[in-house]
Amino acid sequence: VGAAGVGSSEEREMVQSVLHKAFHNTHVYVHHDAYIAQYGAFGGGAGVIVTSGTGSIAYGRNADGEEARAGGWGWLLGDEGSGWWIAREAVRCALAQWEGSGPTTGITDLLIEHFQVADAYQLVPAIYSETISRDDLTTLGQQLADLAREGDEIAAGLYHRAGKELAELALRTGNKLNIATDELEVALLGGVGNGALDLLRPGMTAAWEAASESEGSDLPSLVEPQMDAVRGAVLWARESIVRRSYA
Repeated sequence: VGAAGVGSSEEREMVQSVLHKAFHNTHVYVHHDAYIAQYGAFGGGAGVIVTSGTGSIAYGRNADGEEARAGGWGWLLGDEGSGWWIAREAVRCALAQWEGSGPTTGITDLLIEHFQVADAYQLVPAIYSETISRDDLTTLGQQLADLAREGDEIAAGLYHRAGKELAELALRTGNKLNIATDELEVALLGGVGNGALDLLRPGMTAAWEAASESEGSDLPSLVEPQMDAVRGAVLWARESIVRRSYA
C-alpha cells in the first residue's frame, strides 16, 4: 500500500497493523506514496522523482537503497513549483499590475473573468474569506499554461520560475543521496509536471546549468518514468515478498 501521510516508520507501522487485522492477518506492506511512485518510475532502481501537482515534492533512492526527500511541506510552508504555487504567484502578478508595481499581463483579465470579480483587488477578500479556495485557484493551471504558450511573458515567467524550483528540489535530493550532478536521473511526475513540461523545461535546464557550471560537470538527465505508481506498488510488493521468503 502506498499512502500519503505515512512518512515515518511509526506511521507506517500503525497503518500496517490496522490493515493486518482488517485483512485477517494477511501480511501488508505499507510505504508512503512518493516511495511507490519512485519505485515505479525507476523500476526499483536509483533515481529521483519530482512530483508537481496540487503540491510538490522530490523523492529519491540511490544505488545503496538510501532514501531522501526535499519539499512536500504543504501549501503554507512549501509546494514550490506546484499548481498551487503557480496560481498564487499569478494572483500576485495581477495585484502588482493593479497597484502599478508590476507589468501588464493577461493574467489579470484571466483571473477577473474566471472568478467573476470587478478587478484584481477584489480577489484578495475573496481568497482570504475562502470564497475562492486553494482548489479553485489550482484549477487555473491549464488556462495559465495556455496563456504562457500564447506569448504572455509574465505567465511564461511563472512556469520558468516553477521549473527552477522543481529542478532545485531534485538537486537537493540528489545531494543528500551523494549522487553526482552528472549522474542524477530525474523523472517529472504529476499533473503540472506532465501537462506543462514544455513550459517548465527551460527553467529546469537553467537551474541545472548553473549547478553544473559551478561543479564543472554535465547536466542531470530528465528521463521518462518506466511505469506508473500502481505498477510500482505491484513491483515493490512482489520483490518484498521474495525478499521475505528468503529471509
